[in-house]
Amino acid sequence: MRFCRPAEHRFRYQPAGARLDYLGWRHGGGPIDNRTEKTQVPPTQRTIHPILSSCWPRTFHLSLAGALLLWIAFSPIVWSAPSWDCRATADGRSWSCDQRSSAGTASEAEDPATTREGDEQTAPAAIGRKATPPASQDVSSDPVSAPKIDPAAGNEDAVAPRVAAPADDPAQRPPEPGSPKESAATANDDRAHKPRSRSIQQTPSQAAPGPEPQRPAATSAALSHALDIDTGINWDDCPTRPRAAPTAFKLDQEHDTDLPIDVDADAVIADLGPEEVTFSGNVRLVQGDLQVQADQLVLNRSKGQIQADGDILISRPDLRVAGSAASYQLEAQQGTIEQVRYRVPGARARGQAEQAEFLGDGQSRYADISYTTCAPGDDAWLLKAKTLKLDQVEGFGSAQHATLRFMGVPMLYAPTFTFPIDDRRRSGVLLPTVGQSSNTGFDLRVPYYFNLAENYDLTLTPRLMTKRGLMLGGEFRFLTASTFGTLNGEYLPSDQEFDGDRGSLAVRTTTRFNPRTTGVVRFNYASDEDYFEDLGDSLAATSATHLERAGELRYAADTWGLLGRVQYYQTIDRDIPAGARPYSRLPQLLVDLEDPDGIAGTSYYLDAEYVNFYRRDSVRGHRLTLFPKIGLPLRNSWGFIEPRVGAHYASYRLTDQQVGLDDAPDSLIGLFSLDSGLYFDRDTNYFGHEVTHTLEPRLFYLYVPETDQDDQPIFDTGFFDFNFDNLFRENRFNGPDRFADANQLTAALTSRLFAEQNGAELLRASLGQTYYFKDREVSLPGEVLADDSSSAVVAELAAELGAGWRARAGVQWDPHEGRNGNTDQALAQLNYRNRNRLTFNAAYRLRDQVAEQTDLGLLWPINANFSLIGRHNYSLQEDRLLEALFGIEYGRCCWRFRGLVRQYTDSSDDDTNLGFFLQLELNGLGSLGDNIDEVLERGIYGYQAE
Repeated sequence: MRFCRPAEHRFRYQPAGARLDYLGWRHGGGPIDNRTEKTQVPPTQRTIHPILSSCWPRTFHLSLAGALLLWIAFSPIVWSAPSWDCRATADGRSWSCDQRSSAGTASEAEDPATTREGDEQTAPAAIGRKATPPASQDVSSDPVSAPKIDPAAGNEDAVAPRVAAPADDPAQRPPEPGSPKESAATANDDRAHKPRSRSIQQTPSQAAPGPEPQRPAATSAALSHALDIDTGINWDDCPTRPRAAPTAFKLDQEHDTDLPIDVDADAVIADLGPEEVTFSGNVRLVQGDLQVQADQLVLNRSKGQIQADGDILISRPDLRVAGSAASYQLEAQQGTIEQVRYRVPGARARGQAEQAEFLGDGQSRYADISYTTCAPGDDAWLLKAKTLKLDQVEGFGSAQHATLRFMGVPMLYAPTFTFPIDDRRRSGVLLPTVGQSSNTGFDLRVPYYFNLAENYDLTLTPRLMTKRGLMLGGEFRFLTASTFGTLNGEYLPSDQEFDGDRGSLAVRTTTRFNPRTTGVVRFNYASDEDYFEDLGDSLAATSATHLERAGELRYAADTWGLLGRVQYYQTIDRDIPAGARPYSRLPQLLVDLEDPDGIAGTSYYLDAEYVNFYRRDSVRGHRLTLFPKIGLPLRNSWGFIEPRVGAHYASYRLTDQQVGLDDAPDSLIGLFSLDSGLYFDRDTNYFGHEVTHTLEPRLFYLYVPETDQDDQPIFDTGFFDFNFDNLFRENRFNGPDRFADANQLTAALTSRLFAEQNGAELLRASLGQTYYFKDREVSLPGEVLADDSSSAVVAELAAELGAGWRARAGVQWDPHEGRNGNTDQALAQLNYRNRNRLTFNAAYRLRDQVAEQTDLGLLWPINANFSLIGRHNYSLQEDRLLEALFGIEYGRCCWRFRGLVRQYTDSSDDDTNLGFFLQLELNGLGSLGDNIDEVLERGIYGYQAE
């Protein structure tokens, strides 16, 4: 079987003659990429809905990516196949290498071609570019510790280890024509050529062939490579939340093979016959950001082979690998590393393998490999596989006998499976979800992902509910040059609790015809009114009463836009009477124009709409509305004033109009408004902080004459919510079936505090009220007209209290109702969040005669390992619980367990549902169980998933 998780990423669709860029999905989802050639398709950008994003086998290749990178980190050394370069001695008659310290400098201040008497150590080397030896010279007989090359005995390709020459050495002068340095500067192109024979003239102390020199005794300054592998990795720095699996390591990382390779060692033996150099004792090889440390390293150019023994440590910024022995063949790109231990610093991950074997042609194999993100010595969770084979060309891996253990207990096992190792998507099983609720009983979902093609895929999700039966759900995604979309469906045959078949369907598509024209389709269906109540998992879903079905075509110009729409609703709550259900729009055409650059500084506005409304057993028909306006905005740094004039026209052609009313009513209503405001500010100091304090008074006058509109039906018109912003609207109704008469003045005052340091708004307080000079006459059916001289008082407050605290409040108080007035609406909310994820929310909401609720939410990290989760949402008006959550979160750096109990209302009556959620998050691997983050983001205001 196969396991996978499509990787979250960005991708680009780019057919011939067009370019279409998309942002990547969110929990997963691999690239959908259609390479089919198409032309004349404009650029666009959209977001595809995410597919289920958890898959332990897909992240298994991430788990093993450290071992994969053994090849990546090691191969740059051997691919470069560098030759050796040496420098001429001071007398110009021979070549010389010299001993340097581990830092790569000469070990003594005198001429590096000489050493102290009796010193039998050989010289370290720095491997660099090829050098062409000079013409035949006599070899100096002075005793030296480094081998000297007799160019006469070799050929032009002879090379030797190189060291840097002193500043006053002739070797540092500009090279003469034909000199070794000049040849070295142009010899890089010869890397692909096989080296020819060489000869070496050695001092008696280094006669070749001879026994391998003894390894020098370790000094106190020479640290063990086994200790270096964890240097700089702070295993005690725990993340506040377990990190998700890291981005897949790329197998095509390039290393600059043209960089010189420097080698430091305690001793070196060079034999140019077989073209072999043996470095021993604290060997350190450096090329760019790559370092290799070993007890002994042998480089053989004639065989194209490199071999290292002892404590081996290969280090790059993204990977560290330690082993006991390594062997690699350059041309075949084959080799092995034994007793592998690796670290991935970026993911703070580690693991080991018995052996890593590179087979060539982009294939590699690993034995007894493991992966975890727990600190050394802590194997709280461990992912192991008996064997693993990777194919870079095909882009997949295969593992046998893989086991995920938690606290030593096996949790998941697969005898064999395949998984992707790059962005190419593959079919396979995704992570299952397990839950429990009173509506469904034990609830198990096991998704399977089908990679059907580059530009479309399918996820099927069998769902087993012990109280209801087996349901099959699916999500189909597709992408073309101009269209992307999703189709979601569920089918439950013979629901044991419902006694019948049930199902749902949802379709979302978006088409970009050109840069300005977009089409959208939305279609929703449910088999019965209780479907979401029984099978949904949130109050928002279970309270749905109308399901939309719509098709839209939008065109956006520079100053105007056009909308064409066909819209219909399925009302799943059959108790709603026909006269209270929404109208269908078959069709709707809307034009919106706003041109701020009119003649003589004026601004033009136009709202125009045509709709054909349909609803059974009701008045229905056509409506045409036109609402042009012209304004003259005058603005300055200290204030603004803008007069506007306009006219609102509405015309109807109706069917089944009420008896006694006109079948073709119309109305034409003029309008005049004057909006003005002033800005005052001062610099001051509050609580030791420099701030700018503003006062912003505003007056808004509106005049609309009364016009009889009683013959006009109410298709889609109601009241705007009364808040501070709506004090400045030209119509108190939210649709064109009624245009309210007005002769009124709104007075308001806003005050703000801005931080002088960064300009952030620290406080905003607003207060406003409308004064009526004439009673309102235009109303909706059933509305009781008020004859008060002023409106309710509206006040709003928003404050950044500092240290993570935020507050907001609002109130609508009617001074004309009751003896002491009446609070029509109110809101008070206090939020807190800090860097340790402590989140607190307390809210009170009131809408007179409609709802009165309290809402408390808390995420409280008691310590680094333990947190409490809670929410309590209660209806004071209905005296019942709407939703309650309680849970715990416990874990360490590399894992975290979360358990949650949730009771929530799933209908308008007193019925409640009880659910249990469990989740195990493994840092660097993924999550097993329910998506608790989604529940908390919806339930606790201010909660953010890390």
